Amino acid sequence: MEPNMWFIRLRWVVSALQFISLIPGVMLGLVNAENLGSYLLVLSILPLFNAGLVVLTKARFPRSRRSTEGMVLGCLAVDLLQLSILLGMTGGWANPFCTLIFLYASLAAVVLRGWALYAYGSLLMVIIAALQLWARGPTPLRQLEAWTVPVIDCILSALVCIALMLITHVTMRGLHKRQKTLNQLRDQGVRMDRLRAIGALSGGVCHQLASPLNSIRLRIDRLKRLIGHDEALSGDIESIRTSLSKAEIALRRLADVKVNPKEISTEPFDLVELLKQCGRSWLEAQPEGRVQVRYKLPPRAEARIPVSSFAQVILDLLDNARDASPIGATIELGLKKKESGYELWVQDEGAGFPEQVLHFLGEPFNTQKDDGNGLGLYHAQLVSQLVGGQLSVQNLENKGACVALMLPAPT
Repeated sequence: MEPNMWFIRLRWVVSALQFISLIPGVMLGLVNAENLGSYLLVLSILPLFNAGLVVLTKARFPRSRRSTEGMVLGCLAVDLLQLSILLGMTGGWANPFCTLIFLYASLAAVVLRGWALYAYGSLLMVIIAALQLWARGPTPLRQLEAWTVPVIDCILSALVCIALMLITHVTMRGLHKRQKTLNQLRDQGVRMDRLRAIGALSGGVCHQLASPLNSIRLRIDRLKRLIGHDEALSGDIESIRTSLSKAEIALRRLADVKVNPKEISTEPFDLVELLKQCGRSWLEAQPEGRVQVRYKLPPRAEARIPVSSFAQVILDLLDNARDASPIGATIELGLKKKESGYELWVQDEGAGFPEQVLHFLGEPFNTQKDDGNGLGLYHAQLVSQLVGGQLSVQNLENKGACVALMLPAPT
């Protein structure tokens, strides 16, 4: 929607309601039928001005913040002038409808600032003084029964109070939402600094250890040639080589999972579609009948995520669930909308996580699997922190374990 179009559309509705209100106004005697032409002329100011705004809004010319404030100021000023003319025709400040002026004062305080707010405030003071000093006179309400005057006055006062409460409520909600956004941006900046430090540390560790490990491998190969066919020593050397290979694989994986916030961009994506794609591609790579995948997904869930990194996290969690589950087990891949965002989980049917793994959750090389490197949950922790989420793991009472990611809702 073009800038200020919502404001223009709202004013079309207000203009239509003004013309419709003439019918009960004439029937109840609130509007003098002899001056109906004058009322129609005054009420036509708003739609004519609104039509001009539509033309200006659709025109292709650069808009600045100052021009936008000027447009909003013009809208509120025309509305206020129209109301003041109608009040001046029917009693000025003695008309109970004059309380509507306070609504314009509240709206101006919400949508205007700086020079525009001062200009509108000055215009407001001039109109109030004019209505009180020069336009005060008899109102059509005095032609009605005596009891109707306080009733109408009470209704108008109640409507103004409700409108002011709504304006204040919406304003405070907007302020709280903006404060929440600022807090999220601040926390995200702290997380990015932390992740950048972790990435630099991971890269430095991998680089520093690569050369010593390569040197150790060369010397092990030399020792194997020197000892010949000594079976006892050959077995020890093979064991050393196996451990060395695991260390090299872990270092390569650590280098792959390091997260650099500058190189990762988030984009809006449907989490449900991503989970289905990851589940299908992962299941196709498994031996037939090894495990099954059960989905618990809503129709759609939009979120801002680093798609490629997040997809790798899902695949890592599915790998962990497969390794923990027996043959023929069913892995549950689920997503649920919560008040603070989305909860994504992968649940297996294994024996659960050991106590030591839970104690050092999210730290690199935290594993008790013989062929594991303990970097899957570490990577998931980094990516979830990058998007402002949180990783949690729990062992289920009946069977298996559940790894969950809490993701914030898009703002």
